[in-house]
Amino acid sequence: MAAETTECPICKEEIQNPRLLPCIHSFCLKCLEEYCSSSGSLPGDKLPCPECRTEFEIPKKVVADLPVRTFITSRPKETPPSAVSETCFEHEERLRMYCSDCSVKVCSTCCFEGHRTHSYKKYEQVVDKFVRSIDDAVDPLTTSVERLRCAAAQVEKERNKLLDNISLVEQKIKERAQQVMQSVELQMSDLLQELQSLKSAAEIASRCNAICCD
Repeated sequence: MAAETTECPICKEEIQNPRLLPCIHSFCLKCLEEYCSSSGSLPGDKLPCPECRTEFEIPKKVVADLPVRTFITSRPKETPPSAVSETCFEHEERLRMYCSDCSVKVCSTCCFEGHRTHSYKKYEQVVDKFVRSIDDAVDPLTTSVERLRCAAAQVEKERNKLLDNISLVEQKIKERAQQVMQSVELQMSDLLQELQSLKSAAEIASRCNAICCD
């Protein structure tokens, strides 16, 4: 795999002696020096990034004091993947440190040159801290998810219980209605039978009165 190349936004060629601006855009040191010089600005003045127009401050001494930009490079093709490493573009050293101010990996020499006034730590320590912070952030979320699952299961259980109770009450209402209807029909039958008896008795009494009158 060929080494990674990065194009300078100013000269449009492979970046040489790269310097990093606070906005994380990188340029050739020579291109930046010419850019600052052509603007008539002095050390300490602010200029817009040639790429995104975000302002940056020209170093008090020289433009070369801007942070050195590091790039990932790879070994020749015959080197196995396990041997591929991250190497400083300028010093050809392993990138073992991490500059907190620039948010980039740097080599030991970078720490004493372009990043000498910055805060930096071993990259492994930064990674471990980041992983722990992710774990710390994930643990509460996992607990919340489990609680939601339990709550959802409880809601589902209560819903099923409510539906069962509704079905039971519905069945009892139907049974009670059937009992009431049977009772009403029985009472109606008794009343109609009694009424028929009274009607028959009245007819007999009427005929008897008619015979007596004759």
